Amino acid sequence: MDWNILFSSVAQTSAALLGVVLAFIISRILNESADFDNIDKETNETMTIVKELKIRSKQLNIQWHDEMIFKYDSDFDILFSRHAFDNKTDNEIKNIIKENITRIYSPSSILHIVKAKNEENELKEREKQRNKNGFFPVYNIEIPIITPEGLWRNINDFEDSFRDFEIRSAITIKKVLNMKKAIICNINDFSILKKIILAFLPIIFITIVYPLHFLPIPENQTPEISFDILNAISVLFSIGGFFVTIIFLISLGIVLFFWKICKDHQKKYDTLLATFTEDIINIKSYNEFFNIQEI
Repeated sequence: MDWNILFSSVAQTSAALLGVVLAFIISRILNESADFDNIDKETNETMTIVKELKIRSKQLNIQWHDEMIFKYDSDFDILFSRHAFDNKTDNEIKNIIKENITRIYSPSSILHIVKAKNEENELKEREKQRNKNGFFPVYNIEIPIITPEGLWRNINDFEDSFRDFEIRSAITIKKVLNMKKAIICNINDFSILKKIILAFLPIIFITIVYPLHFLPIPENQTPEISFDILNAISVLFSIGGFFVTIIFLISLGIVLFFWKICKDHQKKYDTLLATFTEDIINIKSYNEFFNIQEI
């Protein structure tokens, strides 16, 4: 058996196979790099949208809307006529409003008005009873409340804007969650690539460097595995050992280069992932009265 042909064939075949695998890894790294640029651009655009939504959503005048509904919606008159708020705690009053007046966003914002109105109605009721028992009855004339022109149109426009911002915020949050998934997936990909690249070092040494260090083998001589340090030093400082060492150092440099590229990209993705804080995916941070959960 010609050991020179065997070892050289093993080394060449291994180098060819490793080259194919390395080419695939390089292609994957380049694709991941292109993905990062796209995700980074999309992240910046999304963060701009998030800031705009938060600012504009918090500018919605919920207090004005709820006070107008209280003042001009006949459903409140029905509740007062039924004495629904009599002898009720603050929480009970708010629950009654939530159950019966669904257009109210913040029962707490009109709680003091409701209680004041209820006390006023109780005083009128007691005064009415006294007048009935008096010698000369007194009749209280209720002046009807006239709804300003265009008020309900303005209220409806406000509710449409509120709903629009609520839906846009929910869509943006869903987009952010999908982006987080993509970033985490890419981080995991780079983590796997780093492990594969590091696995190249022992493979290169065992399948390429080690077989080459036997060459050239004199004819009719069988190579032997030796653990003698002096023998290893003599091989290392020979011409063949010099070239084998150069091959190994070049291979080591290439492996470490691509490993560092993977590490740098993984770090970039980690930094990008850190921008998606908890308040960005919490719809209450856009407006405390948004209730939509999922689109």
